[in-house]
Amino acid sequence: MSVSLLLAACSSGEPAPAPGETPDRAREFSEEDKRAALALSIGNVQALSAETSAYDRAQTCSIALESVYAQLSESGQLDTAMINAIDQVRTVYNNQVQQLGSAENKSTADIAADRLQRAEEIPEPSERGQIAIGCLRAMS
Repeated sequence: MSVSLLLAACSSGEPAPAPGETPDRAREFSEEDKRAALALSIGNVQALSAETSAYDRAQTCSIALESVYAQLSESGQLDTAMINAIDQVRTVYNNQVQQLGSAENKSTADIAADRLQRAEEIPEPSERGQIAIGCLRAMS
């Protein structure tokens, strides 16, 4: 199951133009328009910015994907293939957390404490959903 398929299931609207193609309705946008669109863009969240460490990004993605996984699997909104795809990506981020944490000489207890602290910093399910989409996009 590819991440692209999972992202497609989370998206709606018109298909994107093929690489190298310009949409028929191309127009110039002001800097203010661009900033507003960036702020509203699903999956484009500051939590995944290059300013955070790889460990923090992996920890954030792990938390966000766990939250989305729990919500969607409990509600029955995803089929088994989609649940498996989210679980696979979640496992990748969980492994990254362990590897990067170990590289920073963090114990299992330190990693767990970091996770609890980070989870408290992103309590809103909607924000976690946006982060999860950003994490999925980063994998594709």
